Amino acid sequence: MENNKFYYLTIIIFLLVSCQKEKDGFTIKANLKDISNGTLFYLESWDTRKKIDSAYVYNGSLSLEGKLNHPENLFLYATDSLSKEFIYTNLLIGNENIQFNATKQDFPWNINASGSASQDVAEKFNQIEFQRHKIREDLKNTFDGNKKLLSEKLAYLSDSLDNVKVALIKRNINSYSALGQLIQYYKNRFSKEELTNLYSKLNPKFKQSKYGKAIKMLVEFPAPDIGDKYYDYTAINQKGDTFSLSQIKNRYILLHFSSAACFPSQMSLPEQKKLYKQYGSNLEIVKISEDTDKKVWKKSIEKDSIPWFNLWDGKSTFSSAVLKYGVVGTPNYVLISPEKRILEKWFGYEDGIIQAKLKKHLEDNTH
Repeated sequence: MENNKFYYLTIIIFLLVSCQKEKDGFTIKANLKDISNGTLFYLESWDTRKKIDSAYVYNGSLSLEGKLNHPENLFLYATDSLSKEFIYTNLLIGNENIQFNATKQDFPWNINASGSASQDVAEKFNQIEFQRHKIREDLKNTFDGNKKLLSEKLAYLSDSLDNVKVALIKRNINSYSALGQLIQYYKNRFSKEELTNLYSKLNPKFKQSKYGKAIKMLVEFPAPDIGDKYYDYTAINQKGDTFSLSQIKNRYILLHFSSAACFPSQMSLPEQKKLYKQYGSNLEIVKISEDTDKKVWKKSIEKDSIPWFNLWDGKSTFSSAVLKYGVVGTPNYVLISPEKRILEKWFGYEDGIIQAKLKKHLEDNTH
């Protein structure tokens, strides 16, 4: 009898544990004001852009759920079913129960979600962005007639709040939010010594994570300045072959950091195609994709029909090329000499800028 009791008790415990494991995951419950009934919200991974869940707003309530391997940045967005306004926010959560109350005006930076230690830190960064947008609108209204002064005020505002964020990163370095901010947006604001110090403060879990490994790479490979030697990079090309920058000999190399969703990069393609033909064997263009989804990358290759190398490793902002070259945002460009020295670095695209940069260094002839 005692054996039978032990047997049944073991089965019950096993079933309870199994049920608990099946229920492991996260829930997001929101009470929303002035967002129309029937508005469909989507939740997806910010890194992979894969859909996790979706749900309609019903009587001001929204409920979503899913399961994560580790805390990560999620993108929550919708188009209001009546007003057609786009609404979005980011949530940095793990398998936790998240709640928030919000009006349409609270999106994206002021929803004040609770239930996650990771999101608690993220909310501090969100509040800085909330203040940035609020003060920016006030400045625009105040200095609307003076574009030069408005530009100076906005630049000062941006730099001041970025400094606040950098300080916040330092104070909260053992958090997913601070590490994500550092790697994606602010890595170039830290010296090698500062990065070394921050790495030393990481707990073992974060040191072994992709964030810790990225900081270690930033320490070992500081972003090159003009005149510095280039960094080699190996990935697969559009033919599925492994390719390295070092395989390009006796040519100027234009690195173009981009993604399938980068509109300015699409705008730059006609100019790049013209210059690629103009400079012939003197120039090689290499597009380095920051897309995480291989299917998205391949589809962009088919659409763009570019004749130069298109490299992909699926690591996005954690790619060794992105980290070593200090790339923040897209499109980003780096011009390298045949001797493998950095000649030019710039962010963004406007008509004629690539031609102007190349003309300073390449002979203007065709082959």
